[in-house]
Order: sequence, then C-alpha cells, then structure tokens
Amino acid sequence: MSGFQRLKSETVEGGAKELRPWIEAMRAITATPVEREFDQKWALELKNRVLEEKAVPFQWAVADLPHGGHFLRLRLNGQHSSWALSELLKEDKLPGGLAIHLDTYSVADQAGAVMLFRQFDSRRSARSKEDISGAYQCFHEALRPCNRSILKVAVEGATWFRREVQEQGLAVKSGDDIYTLFDEERLHPFFQMMDAVLKDGKSNELKRVPIMAAAYGTWLDDAKQAAEFWRLAALGTKRTEEDAASDLDGELLRIREEKEKISARDLYAKCVKAWSAYGNGIRVNNFKVDTKKKGLPPISGLAA
Repeated sequence: MSGFQRLKSETVEGGAKELRPWIEAMRAITATPVEREFDQKWALELKNRVLEEKAVPFQWAVADLPHGGHFLRLRLNGQHSSWALSELLKEDKLPGGLAIHLDTYSVADQAGAVMLFRQFDSRRSARSKEDISGAYQCFHEALRPCNRSILKVAVEGATWFRREVQEQGLAVKSGDDIYTLFDEERLHPFFQMMDAVLKDGKSNELKRVPIMAAAYGTWLDDAKQAAEFWRLAALGTKRTEEDAASDLDGELLRIREEKEKISARDLYAKCVKAWSAYGNGIRVNNFKVDTKKKGLPPISGLAA
C-alpha cells in the first residue's frame, strides 16, 4: 500500500474571476510539514513569469489527513505559485488565460503524506542547466551532434569573455538566458571546435569557464591557430613534442592535482600567456600572473 489515494482531479481556466476561489482556498491552508521552506526569491520569479505571460498551467495538490476525528487538509504542491497569484490578485494585476490543475488526495497517516510529497518535483526530474542549455543547442542542426556538457561550458566561457573582456560595464545576458548564444550562428564553428577538441573526454582540466573564455578569445583572434593550439593542449601524454600548448596543459594539471585555489581571472590570464607564447614559437617557463595588479592581459589583435 502506498499510503495515499487520489480522490479527484480538477482544472480551472481564466483570470481573476474564475481563479480567485481556488487561490484563496489554497492560501487559506496554513503551512504544512509536507512542503518546502518558503523561498521569497522563487515566489517573486513565479510572479514575474505570470506578468510576462510565461506561465504554464500550475500543478497543485492537496491531501486530507485523518486527525483528531476530522480531516486536516495539507498543501503538498503549489505553495509558491499560489502566493504569487494571490499577490497579483491583491494588486489587481492577475492576467487572464491562466490555468490551475488541482489534484486532491487522501492519506492514511503521516508516512503516507510524506510518501506522496516525495512524488512531486523529484530531484532527478528537475531541469538542470545542462538540460536548458541542451534545449537551446539542439534547435540547431549543426550543433545537435555535439556533446551537451562541453557546449554548455563553451557558452558560459564565451559569455564570461564578453562580460569581462569585450563588453566591460555593458549588459551581457545572465542566468539561463546566456544559452540563447547558440542562436548566433557565426559562433557555431567555435562550439564545434571545442566539441572536437574535448568530445573524447580528454583533458577534463580544460572544461572550466575561464579556460573556455580564453579559448573563445583565441578563436576570435585566429580560428585556425586556436583549433591547433587547443587540440595540442588536450593531447596529454599522446603528444609527440613539447610546446607552449603542452606547457599550459602541464600547468592546468598541476593546478588540478594540487587543488590550488585560483581566481577565474588568473586562470584566464595563464591561458592567454600560453597562447601568446605559442604564437611566438617560444615556451612558457613561468606561469606567474597577477590580474589584481595588472588586469587581464589582451589577446593579440583583441585589446580590451
């Protein structure tokens, strides 16, 4: 026995007039053990989604628990969205075209209530950043075969470069909106380059945002040479000769193995230092950098 049973399912659609009784009934339920702590930031995010007409139907659930000779109604799902809709009702800003789906359950006891609560928003079913990045990526046929985890970091690196190097002080997309960068088809060769360099799982030490930012900058500087440089950096023990690319790989491996704490800016600067040395046909004997005092080093031809 699961300890819970669904009694009925209902759906209501419309605006303030149709939804008001449902919203008020949901808010009338006091905080119950089977719901998360209230997250003001998330509730405000839901409120904004409704105002921006991005809301999908809300999935609410309540359960009746036998308690002291009567039934105690528990709110299992819908705490934050019901708060958001309630606030919009108070402000007379609740738009039309909304929908709420409400499931009502009965639970045998507290164990049944907790077991039912566990069925909602499983951590395994939550949308990860990689899922969201992959959704934007896979709308583009040319990028569909590429490794999603690699391209996620590649986009984050390109965004870091734009924010820290190219467009300092200017608005650069943030949050999950950064993955709309996949829509810029002129950047597809960069993403394909990084996929080709790292798709076999080689050199995981390269899969860091500041390093991908440096890769993006070098690709802007000289796409052909960048492909060569990062391929050599990723070869590891398979390389046949040593150069500035292998010097960088050695430094990144050292940082990882020694678990050295290093700022994103300094990590980026080390990559740029190796790139400059590679272009000049010399080795890197010293990877010491100090971006706090000297700032970010410019990439040849791309002075900040």
